[in-house]
Amino acid sequence: MDLSFLKFFPALNGDSTLLRINDYLILIDGGYVNTFREFIKPELMRMNSQGISLNHLIVTHIDNGITNKFVTIFLSYIFNNSFQFYFHF
Repeated sequence: MDLSFLKFFPALNGDSTLLRINDYLILIDGGYVNTFREFIKPELMRMNSQGISLNHLIVTHIDNGITNKFVTIFLSYIFNNSFQFYFHF
């Protein structure tokens, strides 16, 4: 297993992490909608311009509607990409 990229985003109440292991790009949690718009989306667009696409989104917990808003915006952004959701309750 080769960890070739690791980045933490300011998610205010929690963490949001983007990592690349071998050929898999994984986003763990997303923070608030602004976290996605200001930090995650630009990073995903930069990586996409290099031919690297997101493979997995891991949602570790559900917050008072924040995750639903994040997922809605996230889905609208990557509608044509293929990824998997993992929910751990």
